[in-house]
Amino acid sequence: MNSSMKTILIVFLCILSVGLFFFGLYELSIHLFPKVHVVYQSDLTIPVGQEAKLSSYILEMNGQLTEDVVLDTKYIGDHHLSFTYENEDHVKVKYAFDYQVIDVTSPIVWMNESYAVPVGTDENFYQQILCADDTDRNPDCHLVGEYDLQVPGSYPLLFEAVDASGNKLEHEFTLQVYEPKRGGTTKPYEPTKTLFSDIYQTYHNGMVDVGLDLSSWQGDVDFQKLKESGVQFVILRVGTSTGTYEENVVDRRFEEYYQKAKEAGLAVGLYFYSYGNSEERAIADANWEIEQIQGKEIDLPIAFDWEDFSHFNEYQMSLRDLSYMASAFLKTLSDHGYTGMLYASKSYLERLWYQLGYPVWLAHYPADPTILTSYAGSYEYWQLCSDGVIDGISGPVDIDLHFRR
Repeated sequence: MNSSMKTILIVFLCILSVGLFFFGLYELSIHLFPKVHVVYQSDLTIPVGQEAKLSSYILEMNGQLTEDVVLDTKYIGDHHLSFTYENEDHVKVKYAFDYQVIDVTSPIVWMNESYAVPVGTDENFYQQILCADDTDRNPDCHLVGEYDLQVPGSYPLLFEAVDASGNKLEHEFTLQVYEPKRGGTTKPYEPTKTLFSDIYQTYHNGMVDVGLDLSSWQGDVDFQKLKESGVQFVILRVGTSTGTYEENVVDRRFEEYYQKAKEAGLAVGLYFYSYGNSEERAIADANWEIEQIQGKEIDLPIAFDWEDFSHFNEYQMSLRDLSYMASAFLKTLSDHGYTGMLYASKSYLERLWYQLGYPVWLAHYPADPTILTSYAGSYEYWQLCSDGVIDGISGPVDIDLHFRR
C-alpha cells in the first residue's frame, strides 16, 4: 500500500472515530437528557368509580405510551401515578400523572312522600330511614321543619342528606302522626299461593329451567316428589353469619338437602346469607363457604345474599362499600374455580347496587308471577315468588327460573 492510500485510510479512520465518538455522545445525551413533552387536560378530576384510562387525559405527547394504564378511581382523594412512555427517539421515559377522584353524587334517602308514625314515637325515629351515600359512610341525615310527635296531624317536612363532599339531597314528605286505633276487629290474614304447576306450564322450555331455593325453613322435603312435579334445580343455603361480627353457622338441613337433591337428580346451586360490613369479612365468609362444600359437586352458581337494608344505617357502610364487599366474596369464589352471582331485589338493584360484572339472581314478586318481570337489567336467575305451593313441601317456598342465555 503506497503512502497516499495510507493517508486516506488514516483520515477515514479518524473521521469514523470522531463520528462514532459524537454519535456515542448523542446516544448518551438522549438517554441522559431525553426529550419530554407531555400536555394534560386542564381538568384532572374524575368522578369516583368512573372507568378511565391515562390516554384520555393526554392532549400532546412526543411519543407513545408503553401501556395505557387504567386509572384507580375506587376511592376519592388525590392520586399519583408513575408511568413510562417511549419518546420520538425511542427512549423510554418515566413520567408522572397526578389526578383527583371526586364525589359528585348526592346521597339516597329510601322513603316515599308520606311517612306515618304513632303518637309518642321516639324523636330519633328518622334515623331508621335508610340514608346512604356512594362514598360517605356517615352522611349527615336530618329533618328540617316543625312537628310534634305527641300531637296527631300532618306535618310537611324536608329530609335533608349531605355527604362529606357537600353533595346534598332534599326530599319533601309529609309526616303523619296518628293515634293508634283501639279495639275493633282485624281482618284475618289470607296468605297468597302460587302453584308451581302454573309457573312450570308458563315458563318451562328448552331455554328456561324451573326450580326452588331452600333453607331449613322448609323443614322436611321430599325431593323425589319435587322431581316428579318438574323441579329441575334447587339453590340451597349453605349457611349464614349470626351477626356482623359473629361466627358463621351451617344451615342445619344443608347436608341432608344436598344429598337428597343429588339422589333425585336435581342440579344444585348454593347461597350464603351475609351480615358482613367489609371486604375482609366477605373474603373470610367466602373461604368459610368453600370449606363447607369441599368434595361436593356444585352444578350452578353460588350466590352472595345481603338483605339487611332495614338496618343499613347501623352498618356504617357506603353504597360502594356494599358493592365492593359483594365483589370480594364473588372474586374469592372465582379464584377457587366456582361461579358466583349476586342475589338482590329489583328495587335495590335499580337504586343501590352497582354493576359488579357477575351474574344476577333477581328477586321480584309481581302481582301476577306468570307475567315476566319488568326489571330492565341483566339477570340469569329470577326468584318470582315466596308463596310457592308444591307437592313435597308442606309450607310456602320460593320459586325460581334459570334463563339459559
